[in-house]
Amino acid sequence: MLRLKLLLVCASGIYLLFTFYATYTLYGSWKADVDENTDDYSSLHHVGILRPLFDKTTQMNRFSVQRTIDIWSLTNAGSYLWQEILQGEVITTTDKLHIQGSTRIFRYLFQYHAGKGISPDHVVLNRDFVVLSLNGRSDETISQTMTWLDVLQQRQRRAKLLLLLIGRENCNNDWVRPYLKRNGGIVEKLFIVYDTALIDEVDVYQWPLGSALYRGFSGVSYPMLHLDTQRPYSCNFVGTVHPGSSRERLAEIIEEHGLGNICYVNTRSSWPSHEQSSSVSKYRGALLQSDLTLCPAGINTECYRIYEACELGSVPVVEDNVVDTSCDVPANPLSLRNVTGNSTSDFSAPLRLLKRYNAPFIFVKSWDELPAIMRHELRLFLPDIIERRKRLVKWYEYFKQEIRKHFLDVLEQID
Repeated sequence: MLRLKLLLVCASGIYLLFTFYATYTLYGSWKADVDENTDDYSSLHHVGILRPLFDKTTQMNRFSVQRTIDIWSLTNAGSYLWQEILQGEVITTTDKLHIQGSTRIFRYLFQYHAGKGISPDHVVLNRDFVVLSLNGRSDETISQTMTWLDVLQQRQRRAKLLLLLIGRENCNNDWVRPYLKRNGGIVEKLFIVYDTALIDEVDVYQWPLGSALYRGFSGVSYPMLHLDTQRPYSCNFVGTVHPGSSRERLAEIIEEHGLGNICYVNTRSSWPSHEQSSSVSKYRGALLQSDLTLCPAGINTECYRIYEACELGSVPVVEDNVVDTSCDVPANPLSLRNVTGNSTSDFSAPLRLLKRYNAPFIFVKSWDELPAIMRHELRLFLPDIIERRKRLVKWYEYFKQEIRKHFLDVLEQID
């Protein structure tokens, strides 16, 4: 009987070790094995099987020491963190004022709270971590964010506070400095959208803008991407054309060179206050049916369109120009090497984060380059286009996995 008990104990120990190894292999701190010469992301999981693996991983980590993390979000950046990066599910209450969800990743139990009904008074500060996703894009939203931070600063708290902030599109975010812990504030770590001189890769990190989930944009399942078929359009441009902007020049180039014959073009002169679901559906369809998506700069170079094109396998053609001089920040010394370890010539603005992860985009300095790009497109064979499309989709999954890994690494640093 004693021998049988010893065998059972040994078997249990082996099972736990195997479970831990399998978990670490699937979603541990190892990043994808990227070939430095070919940017091969073949070791990544396909979109269609990513969520089952994610769910399996969370189940295998129930024996770990638990840490509780509450995410309180008033922004699209928070939605992107929850749905695309952490892959959490959401439940909307019957009054539609609260959106909630929960998920477990390794030893971290995440609780998600969003919606118009939340306020600083709802935030529970006896958690291990609290992540606030707030808006700092305008004077009005900055005032609201400061109110949240001031209220929480006055309360007793155990939680370590992280701030996920949508910064100003002109990249001037000096107002947030006093709230950083190193300056006597309550914010342990800051994740911020858009290039800004605040980013130091120590206390302040850049965060991707992501896709416009607030407008109802959603991707499609991997099989529905139809990556192996020919798409009817070589490129697309769907958007608002502001007078005097580079978008106006892009529209002129398209018309002058007759590119409307091979590209899907749908422009407007003003931005509607409320996006209709039908226009979102048409926009998504345009991306799904195009090999390239033209991404001219708006107030900032970074736009939702870049990430949405990646989601749907349409290669972004990105304007590689800084719109506002405040955004013209040099590469951070801690980021002078890309994530594969290779040296790079330029991680300067714009889009420093995407460049650091070797985004397989087409960068242009002027839209006058577009006719030559399209002539090259017409000479490509379909197998080459399909291979490029698959590479883009795999890269985007890799990118989101790396952002998740980095987010969890930051939690580990301050735990």
